[in-house]
Amino acid sequence: MIVRTRVDSTNGEEIGLEGTMRYCEDIKVNPEQAEMLALACFTKAPTMGRFNRKNWVEAWINVQYVHDPP
Repeated sequence: MIVRTRVDSTNGEEIGLEGTMRYCEDIKVNPEQAEMLALACFTKAPTMGRFNRKNWVEAWINVQYVHDPP
């Protein structure tokens, strides 16, 4: 897989609509499907199709802690 940048904003703190579309292409998910709605909810996205870096990272870190064996 080719790693592409997904951050759209100039401050580097947001994945905007273009970055979201690239992400969907990379993971082979249709952006109009329920998976993206679930991802937006899971990462506490401020709006559909836009992801905040802090919330994104925290959400995925929490998954690691929940699923790490004792």
